[in-house]
Amino acid sequence: MSKVNEATLGASLKQHRVSRGLSVRAAATRAGITPMYLSLLERDACGPPSDEKLQSLADVLGEQHVEKLFAKAGRVTPQVVSTILRHPTEWSELIEAGKNLDRKGLNALTKAIFWARARAQVRAAEAFLDKEMAPEKRTDDAALWTRVRDRVRSVEAFVDKEICPENRTTEKKGKKKGRKLADGALAQTSG
Repeated sequence: MSKVNEATLGASLKQHRVSRGLSVRAAATRAGITPMYLSLLERDACGPPSDEKLQSLADVLGEQHVEKLFAKAGRVTPQVVSTILRHPTEWSELIEAGKNLDRKGLNALTKAIFWARARAQVRAAEAFLDKEMAPEKRTDDAALWTRVRDRVRSVEAFVDKEICPENRTTEKKGKKKGRKLADGALAQTSG
């Protein structure tokens, strides 16, 4: 069971408020709600507040991981909602596919997505350079553009070899060998 479910929303709000040394009145005033309402929230004597009020409380109470308070309220942050609404079917499929992942699996998925985005950006940069280096657009700086394109390709090769687990051969030897190859490729293009 995750830590999000260990304490209620009210208990979490009270814990954060007390740890910040704030009275109910001070915290409520800063968050733009009444002290009575905050007291009710802390005792779980009423339903969770609106997204805006919950965000305001999180800010006042110094909660670094606002998504945890939203989860305790049975919701996700507005930023997450906005992201999901851009591609609801695809996000639903991704969430369904990953519903049984543990924390380690989710971290691995996050890392894979990060590096997939990095590779896509490298490929986009390479496509831009190839377009700009078309024969009709070449200038006196063509040698410079060639070195830049080669460097982009060597970085992409390094990312593929070193960071993406599916491209690793052995943990230590693969890393060492891949780094030397990438460093060598970078050294060749910089001269």
